[in-house]
Amino acid sequence: MKWMVSIIAVLLAALAAFAQPAEVRAEPYKALQAGGYQDMETGAVIPADPGNRHYRAVQEWMDAGNTPLQDVPSNAALKAAIKQEAQRRIEAFFTAQDVKQGQMMARASELLLMRVNGKSWNAAQQGEVNQLKTVFQWTKQVRAAAKAAIQDIPNWTDQQKMEFNPATNVAWPPPP
Repeated sequence: MKWMVSIIAVLLAALAAFAQPAEVRAEPYKALQAGGYQDMETGAVIPADPGNRHYRAVQEWMDAGNTPLQDVPSNAALKAAIKQEAQRRIEAFFTAQDVKQGQMMARASELLLMRVNGKSWNAAQQGEVNQLKTVFQWTKQVRAAAKAAIQDIPNWTDQQKMEFNPATNVAWPPPP
């Protein structure tokens, strides 16, 4: 009877081993934000150098239709991307309007000096002041949208960080 219990125990152990799901192998490479790849098995960093045999192996693996894991961008990289996009939007607006920020500041100073010197603005000058106020408010809104997105970064999941696009994932105000 003991031998039967032993055989049953061995058979149950064998069945349990076969019942385990096959080990799922994760992607062998991860694309790094700084460039190159990481071998997920060894942890080695593979530089983006066509002369490197490991890099060539990654390229062949990708040419076969495979996609490496993606590195999660750092909070600092996300902040930099948001600030860069805010600056790009502001500069694009001024370029599109064929108005340089320096020229606007000079004109705003001229108009301000008129008032300081006791002169009144005519309707056209008041219109310029109103336009300058609108552009200034919009610029502040762009910077506020960037600041709000930057403050929210610590709450993002790794997936949100990897999919983040500063041009589309920030609530940018429309230009005036």
